[in-house]
Amino acid sequence: MGWMAEKARRCWPSTKRIFSARADPFAPISIDMQQDETAGGLDAAMNAACDSQAALEARDAAAACRDALRADPGNAAALNQLGLLAHLAGANQVAQELIRRAIVLAPRHAGYLSNLGIVLLGLCRFDAAQAALRSAIRLERDNFPAQANLGVALKGLGRYDDAIKAYGAALRLKPGDPATLCNRGLVQQAAGRYDEALATLQASLRGNPDDANTCLALGNLLAQIGRTTEALAAIDMAIRLRPHDLPARHARVLTMNYLPDTGMAAMGAVARYLAPVATGPAYDPSRIPGFDLDPERRLRIGFVSADLHDHPVAYFLESVLASMDRTRTEVFCYDNSYAHDAVTARFVALAEGWRPIAGMPDVAVTELIRADRIDILVDLSGHTHGSRLGVFANRAASVQASWLGYFGTTGVAAMDYIIADRHVAPPGEDAYFSETVIRLPDSYLCFTPPAYAGPVAPLPAGADGPVTFGCFNNPAKLNPAVLALWSRVLAAVPRSRLLLKATQYRDKTLRRTLSHGFAAHGIGPERLLFESAGTLAEMFAAYGRMDIALDPFPFAGGATTAQALWMGVPVISLAAATWPGRQGASLLTAAGFPELVAANPDSYVATARVLAEDRIGLAALRCLLRDRMAASPLCRADLFAANLTDAFRDMWRRSMQAV
Repeated sequence: MGWMAEKARRCWPSTKRIFSARADPFAPISIDMQQDETAGGLDAAMNAACDSQAALEARDAAAACRDALRADPGNAAALNQLGLLAHLAGANQVAQELIRRAIVLAPRHAGYLSNLGIVLLGLCRFDAAQAALRSAIRLERDNFPAQANLGVALKGLGRYDDAIKAYGAALRLKPGDPATLCNRGLVQQAAGRYDEALATLQASLRGNPDDANTCLALGNLLAQIGRTTEALAAIDMAIRLRPHDLPARHARVLTMNYLPDTGMAAMGAVARYLAPVATGPAYDPSRIPGFDLDPERRLRIGFVSADLHDHPVAYFLESVLASMDRTRTEVFCYDNSYAHDAVTARFVALAEGWRPIAGMPDVAVTELIRADRIDILVDLSGHTHGSRLGVFANRAASVQASWLGYFGTTGVAAMDYIIADRHVAPPGEDAYFSETVIRLPDSYLCFTPPAYAGPVAPLPAGADGPVTFGCFNNPAKLNPAVLALWSRVLAAVPRSRLLLKATQYRDKTLRRTLSHGFAAHGIGPERLLFESAGTLAEMFAAYGRMDIALDPFPFAGGATTAQALWMGVPVISLAAATWPGRQGASLLTAAGFPELVAANPDSYVATARVLAEDRIGLAALRCLLRDRMAASPLCRADLFAANLTDAFRDMWRRSMQAV
């Protein structure tokens, strides 16, 4: 092994304790010189306080490797070990170069090839990673890390069936390994094989009841298929096992929104309790020499998001950024995702500064934002996937605001403002937010229709055909109260059907559960149409088979409501008691259709019946919806951007008054 490798091994137990809390379920699971431990990232430890024993030992190990290389530049083991330490510190490009040098010296060393695959995974070069890992397996078929990480690479390539097979091969080498079982369950979930994913994760927990990663994965899966109460129990177990785990905290807050009896007060309390605490020093830009304190100068606005690609958040952001007055603002985007497409390319073109931050530790992102001298930093994720609330907790900018990607308070003490409207956050409810509430004049959302939306289709029901109601929302929103009310709607409109479309409807258990729920209210399975989601373009086209959309509650639709309206489909929404329950009211009012917002269940049913019975009126409305929506504040990006910029200016003036 060599003495420098042994020194690195001795520092590993302390780093393991730190990084077991970084819950990336698809992280590489092992490395050549530490066959028994998870290879998380040493990045946070290397940036931790100087008295961190793990950080000091990691630095000592790196110094030992460098000493060995000075004595013998051809020491492949030292190159490999230093490459691993660079990988653990998040410097994957450097790690790749070091380990490739080791492979040149020892081309048939399976461990080095396996480690190269791990580093390439860190760079999201999945095809190159799977090639390196397959080379390692050809040399050493019982190389467990290579087999398991091959599953990670194949998952990254979207080859889910092959990834599942790779995990099976790894489990034959190391039966019951919790990380591999968890990863296999997550790939099964990604492939829409929900029954198999549930069985895998439950089996993993039976053998490893204290594995926090698996508890969290199980909780997220249960939430996705609508089993909210069970999901919260699994997530709570993950939090008990790992109290400071941010992904589990985010999952807890997010899943609470699906409960039918959760109010604003409860959501605010939970968000504050689970939000990350501030860990960094306060940031006062006025102390920077030469910093311009002029309250009317051009502002540097930074947007932090993991959704700057073909994603619902992008639908509400793109036209706004394109319409912002660049004489008043300068836009920076901090992209926390490896998913890039044509939409991403448009965002890159819209931003004066584009900063990829995926994989970077919070401390490094904080320093990057401060170096860019951002005046106002805007969070677009909240507690959803890809959140970087830790950066905001560090106070990366002097003014910080939450907007768009989440639907309620973040609970983060360092988040100064939340951008809302009078519908989702009515006056008088400010106490439920840890932030100061800024209300935009119309809606807090502005819709950007995608180019592939296509034309509005004729009314499917025609003059006398059966009416098709529909909902393309996440089925986690379909609680028993929703099924009961929708059953009343179907009963009130003879021969009508309900089209439910989402990825989760591949799951036989979910379809059976929902069918039984409707049957309890007298609605037979012949009136239910279940479809998997397909591509976003296919989903837009499917609105051509829907006459009237039904909004769920208390978690109403956001992007799905705007999409339906754009495709000529009226949406009936029931105003509820929380921000997500009022999204429908915000969107429909801004679009010019407040009459589609029902005040109570009886009004909801009556509105559906009136629309369904007036075929001439429904067909006319279908033809008018898009034009009226395009002219409304919901799609007037110029108006919205001006209002948003005014809000930013007001925030900045307030901060300058406080200096």
